[in-house]
Amino acid sequence: MSSKGNNYVFVVPVGETLDLKKAAAAVGEKSVAMIKQKELLGLTGYVHGGCSPVGMKKLFPTMIHESA
Repeated sequence: MSSKGNNYVFVVPVGETLDLKKAAAAVGEKSVAMIKQKELLGLTGYVHGGCSPVGMKKLFPTMIHESA
């Protein structure tokens, strides 16, 4: 979730970790934070581990790492 209350999906290589500062810059936000696991089902319709970044039930802006 961003400082403005927007939600985004970020896809990074399996061997990488999401850099929250770079993620925020990529979407033009001051900051972003990970959504709490207990909020995931209500927001996305998926449980943790069952959330695919492509073809989600709800539409979220999705940023995919250039290596993909």
